[in-house]
Amino acid sequence: MGAAISKGAKGFGTLLGNAFVAPIKSVFGGSCEGVCPGIWDITCFIEHLCVSSLLKLLMVLGLCYIILLVFYLMFQVGICQCIARSLCKMCWAACQTYWFLFEYITCFVWHKLKNTKRVNRRRRCHCRDVEVGCSSDDESVSLEEQMIGNVTCFIWDKPFHFVAEVFFFLKNLPLLKWLQVTVITMTSYSLAVLLILELLSFSLESQQLSEHSFKLSSVETESLHVVTQPVGKGTRWAVLIAGSNGYENYRHQADVCHAYQILRKGGLKDENIIVFMYDDIAFSEHNPRPGIIINRPQGEDVYEGVPKDYTGRDASINNLFAVILANKTALTGGSGKVLDTGSEDHIFIYYTDHGSPGILGMPDETLYASDLIDVLKKKHDSNTFKSMVFYLEACESGSIFEGLLPEGLNIYATTASNPAESSFASYCPDDYPDVEIYGTCLGDVYSVSWMEDSDNNDLRKETLDQQYEVVRRRTAKGDKGGSSHVMKYGNTKLGKNPLFSYLGSNPANDNYTFIRHDSLAPIMKSVGQRDAELLHFWHKYRRAPRGSQKKLTAEKQLCDAIKHRAHIDKSMMSIAKILFRSANGLMTLETVRPAGQPLVDDWSCFKALVRTYEEHCGSLSRYGRRYARAIANMCNVGVKVEQMAMASAAACHA
Repeated sequence: MGAAISKGAKGFGTLLGNAFVAPIKSVFGGSCEGVCPGIWDITCFIEHLCVSSLLKLLMVLGLCYIILLVFYLMFQVGICQCIARSLCKMCWAACQTYWFLFEYITCFVWHKLKNTKRVNRRRRCHCRDVEVGCSSDDESVSLEEQMIGNVTCFIWDKPFHFVAEVFFFLKNLPLLKWLQVTVITMTSYSLAVLLILELLSFSLESQQLSEHSFKLSSVETESLHVVTQPVGKGTRWAVLIAGSNGYENYRHQADVCHAYQILRKGGLKDENIIVFMYDDIAFSEHNPRPGIIINRPQGEDVYEGVPKDYTGRDASINNLFAVILANKTALTGGSGKVLDTGSEDHIFIYYTDHGSPGILGMPDETLYASDLIDVLKKKHDSNTFKSMVFYLEACESGSIFEGLLPEGLNIYATTASNPAESSFASYCPDDYPDVEIYGTCLGDVYSVSWMEDSDNNDLRKETLDQQYEVVRRRTAKGDKGGSSHVMKYGNTKLGKNPLFSYLGSNPANDNYTFIRHDSLAPIMKSVGQRDAELLHFWHKYRRAPRGSQKKLTAEKQLCDAIKHRAHIDKSMMSIAKILFRSANGLMTLETVRPAGQPLVDDWSCFKALVRTYEEHCGSLSRYGRRYARAIANMCNVGVKVEQMAMASAAACHA
């Protein structure tokens, strides 16, 4: 009875299961293997409702898509290029080894055959006899003589037959059997070693690539999807400023000239590029190559074609502000070119010079950060540009924008250093023999970094943030000398824009894929901006002939520079002791305000204290401006002009 009930229950379950499964099998289990002739006949699959075949086809297509996507990503990050390059190296090494051995075997065999005595000279094999093993009836012909015939017929005609005959000949010469074994063994080991070395090289390259290409930051990840953005209706404009003069500051004008060449290759017209530089180094008596300026060792001339818009005393703060605001009536001298921009235009400003907290230099003038920011705000309020990029090379250059540049101005600014550190000169004579004849540094680390990156990349694909990261990493390395921290300010959202919108792009770099942020070679050694002047005077003194007037002049310049620095240091310490009669007071002068706060709250007080010091103690000079933070902190703690005047007089007239 129990068996009957169990059998009935099993049958009922099977019936119920078939009732539910049958419709699913009819839809998804239908096979077209006996109906449709091919595995890709989509029309037949649809006609006979072969869902399973369609699903299999979709799975195959999806898998193919995924594989192609993986290969595409591998190509974008450079893995495919790396593999192809390694395979080419391996093939070339193998071919090179083969022909190297082939050359030496051939020469050795030819030498042996040439010096082998012939016992019987009655007959030589004909070329037609070689293929059949020299079918001569004369059995007295020696093996060596047969081989000579083979060599004569096939050394140029059939090289592979020649190689076979060579090995056959070696096999039948007892005295040379050791050569056969040695050559074969060496060939095998050589190929094996080369293969291992190439595989090792490939693995190391892959590891390095994975370290730099797969550990992507959020900025880098987004950059993979950057699409070339046209400038649109707007025009690219640029203002390039070298704020120093004197041959010892060669690098600043060299930086500006190099930047001009990048813009011209990028497609900007001269009418849209405005250049400020004193123009006193190209034909200086100290320049070993008159009329030529270079920005790196063995570099090309960057001076040729540079427009002389505002040179000498015309390279002034007044003219700079007039150019930015397109105020032609305020100009005093120069070419008259201004930023006559429209609401859709893009502006690039590059400024390189000595700096200090809150201060930039122009030839014989002092430019305060508050004045520069006010001019930029006025430019924004005039609605005469769509976006602006500002690159700034100077010591403590972060202090020019820190707490001062609002995000709403649509200005993206990067600086060579943070608000409290020096920037550094590069390509100096102590480290590059080719620079020795110049006796001064050729460039600045931050500046040559962004320019060399621009020289070598497709700027239609590289973004502002990508270049910022390249420059930041190279500038921060500082294995020798020093390093600084590159900063960015303002509307940082503009960092996603391509450099093409501001610098254009050199057609020679089209289709270059940006991969890594450390692609630039590191700077061997850098020198602090303020110390580069002393370095020049020292090299000038060292190179001058003993006992000459040049030697005496260089010695005086060096000594005067050192004495002036000592005077500045001593006077500032004396003023600090008079104003603050405690150790805590002296520490106050070195205080760096928190991030987001400007250098000083009252810029009028700051300017007044600087003027007061210079009235009693002489010009701060480029070196003395390093104490600008101390003067700003005096304002922040309430020091008045009268107190500064009394302390300065006591310190400098005692």
